[in-house]
Amino acid sequence: MAKYPDVSAEEFAEAKAVAEPLAGGPDMAIFLGDKSLLPAVAFQAGIVTLLLALLSIFCALVFRGGLAMRVLGVVAVKRDGSRAGRLRVFWRALVTWLPFVLGSVGLAILGRLLYAEPAVSGGITVPGAVSALALALFAALAIMSALLPERGIQDRLAGTWLVPR
Repeated sequence: MAKYPDVSAEEFAEAKAVAEPLAGGPDMAIFLGDKSLLPAVAFQAGIVTLLLALLSIFCALVFRGGLAMRVLGVVAVKRDGSRAGRLRVFWRALVTWLPFVLGSVGLAILGRLLYAEPAVSGGITVPGAVSALALALFAALAIMSALLPERGIQDRLAGTWLVPR
């Protein structure tokens, strides 16, 4: 820009004609096929969440909690008020994340099947049916959490309570 601060319209058009075919890059249709961008974004979000889940399960085993519990200033305790052990906190984290981990792995394994033959019946697609089922499960868990705010399902199954640090 220092060498050519003012470019004429003719020079710009000439440079554009040379550079535009080179700057086009790979066509997104190659990566997405005929699909929209939404499945690719959902896939990336799922991968990041899966990594978060695995890291959370690992931290629960190694540190008896995780970054979220540390940041929120809570600790898991047993019925008698003593701090919960590593295996109990690990079990709590496993119960928390297992539906997501199994669902992600299951969808990854079935992914080719889901998109190879999408039609089920009456215009409903397999990916649409799976998404609706996942949304219904999420809604059911959200309602259950709202009805039982003092302790979640994972705390009830692990025998833990979350208390301030």
